[in-house]
Amino acid sequence: MVSKNIYLIYGDDAFSAEEFEKKFIAQKVDPQWETFNLDIIDPLVSGADKIVESADSPPFGFGDKVTIVRKAENLFSQSEEALSQLTDLIKKGLMDTNFLIFSAGTVDKRKSFSKFIIANAETKEFNQPSSWDIEKKMVPWVEDYFRKNSKGIEYAASRELVDATKGNKQRLEKEIEKLMVYVGSNSTITYKDVRAIVINTESDLFEMIEFMARKETGNALRELNNFLVNENAIKFIASLTSNLKSAYSIKLLQEEEKGVNDICKILGQKPFLVEKSLRQWKLFNSKKMRDILKDLMDIDLMFKSTAVNHKLELEKFTVKHF
Repeated sequence: MVSKNIYLIYGDDAFSAEEFEKKFIAQKVDPQWETFNLDIIDPLVSGADKIVESADSPPFGFGDKVTIVRKAENLFSQSEEALSQLTDLIKKGLMDTNFLIFSAGTVDKRKSFSKFIIANAETKEFNQPSSWDIEKKMVPWVEDYFRKNSKGIEYAASRELVDATKGNKQRLEKEIEKLMVYVGSNSTITYKDVRAIVINTESDLFEMIEFMARKETGNALRELNNFLVNENAIKFIASLTSNLKSAYSIKLLQEEEKGVNDICKILGQKPFLVEKSLRQWKLFNSKKMRDILKDLMDIDLMFKSTAVNHKLELEKFTVKHF
């Protein structure tokens, strides 16, 4: 029978788990008696006997008693003998004024104690949205967060913010706090605000390649410098090489007077990707692309075998080709 006094919360969304704990504590524990009636226990530091002692002791003063076991996966993996007192307490049941929360990143449901807790506790799973669901779920979350703080945010800005943080709520909260300070009394957060404050190496890389393809050397150099602050040069080379190899294959077929549909069939690519590549690299022919790819391979080998100034070499490469 599931106990109304015992909870198991788990999953990779640590922010939501923390929010659940905060709300639970606010509802159950009197702030004036929190020192006595709230225990946070790490099973790597304290044994199961400490959990039993806390969860089976009546509250002092006003309010209820809450015991939270953090990193509970380290508890669930212990032997049945080590957990016998805790098992007995859960079977007996907690007093009405006491609550026990097990908080874990992951739960191995094959382990006997895990099965026991799941059978006897109110279970809540908090997970980050899947990659294909991040924007749909997190953009409204971001907009709502700003709304609660009396701010608006442009849709493009909220998308960029979610993309930069990969939808991680803990990082989102930190970046939002930085943005609130940055915009000051301004009522709306813009895309430019987000790009100025929030690091997004993928966006930096995308914009850099766009500037290169348009032969905007100054802008390409600026984005290159921004990118290298947070990422290593090898990642840039790998990403640009991948983009150029695909574009080179498409350009070769175009120069053979193949249409978009034929190129898609030959390369197994989607029409919109082929059309995008043709637009993006329209200022370059296949010979120039081949020369750039050769230089990229030479630079990659140099970086992996010789101690050179990566930033300087990439700047020289950018000025030479773009």
